[in-house]
Amino acid sequence: MEEIKQKSVEWYFQELNVPEDKKERVLMAITDMVYKLNKRIVELEKEEDEYKRKELLKIIDERGALIKEKINQILEGKEDKILYDY
Repeated sequence: MEEIKQKSVEWYFQELNVPEDKKERVLMAITDMVYKLNKRIVELEKEEDEYKRKELLKIIDERGALIKEKINQILEGKEDKILYDY
């Protein structure tokens, strides 16, 4: 089984080749999403119950896909409003 590791915003920048001029916009859009994903990964690392681990893996996969989808929407110009809660 592949080891699940926390990912940084910078990792997503590199993985999806985010251009320099789009990084600030992407950063604002995904920072909270990446934080929540990494919290789930920490939960997974501590969880011993196999059923709960499977559920966490499903959530982690879904969150990762949503982050990539959000980045792609921004890169394609489909995401107009970026809301960031300080």
